[in-house]
Amino acid sequence: MITKPTREQAIQMARDLIDGRKTTAEVWEWVTLLYSDNRLMDTLEVEDPLLKEFISTLGMADLLDPTTSSKLYGKEDYVSWLEDFLSELSQGEPNTKK
Repeated sequence: MITKPTREQAIQMARDLIDGRKTTAEVWEWVTLLYSDNRLMDTLEVEDPLLKEFISTLGMADLLDPTTSSKLYGKEDYVSWLEDFLSELSQGEPNTKK
């Protein structure tokens, strides 16, 4: 059974990606697993849309440029994604359920 992700888990996943403890493929597998449960993600859309958006963004880490077969995004992008998410959280966005 897939458990609902928390903000803390998503932040840790991003930090692990940035620090090289997780590969883009591992992050993609985690995001894909979460999205395989439609009810879970539908619930997350209502309960914590910022988290759902951040998880979706993390899933882009493994995308390839079709013309060069190189990654579209790199460490600087991952850092920016995390900083943006943390900034949104600090602005007092509601989190009805973690």
